[in-house]
Amino acid sequence: MVTTNKYEKMKDEKGNIVGLAMILINPENKILIGKRREYVLDVNGKLCFPGGHLENWESKLVGTLRETEEETGLTPDDYGLIDLEPFADIPHIGDDGNPYVTFFYRANYNSRNRPIVMEPEKHAWWNFYSWEEIKKAEDELFRPLIELIKLNRNPIE
Repeated sequence: MVTTNKYEKMKDEKGNIVGLAMILINPENKILIGKRREYVLDVNGKLCFPGGHLENWESKLVGTLRETEEETGLTPDDYGLIDLEPFADIPHIGDDGNPYVTFFYRANYNSRNRPIVMEPEKHAWWNFYSWEEIKKAEDELFRPLIELIKLNRNPIE
């Protein structure tokens, strides 16, 4: 991973900005989705998994765990990882026009702790939906999630 300063988004060797996403699956096989605020520039009002960008000091997995906790308040005590390596890595052009590669991890959510909005300036809510419900909302989804659907990558299977 390369970057020119600590405030710039981490990029891979090909110059792609590295995105991270956690797919939390509850016992009813529903997946945690959040609604981003309309004024958050790169995702303006879209539905997305918990996630964000890689920091220059962390691995992809550690970054995904950090972002999940920062956004939902859930820690690894609240879920069991399915993947120690990414379930999927998807290159795409972001809504901001920059090249990205987003790494997706999956986990079984097994806690009585509910996800909470830890960053109300960025998120409106968190809720669980079936994969079919998520796919039907394609026009409302954040770009990496759309690409996951286009590649027919069902995180439940």
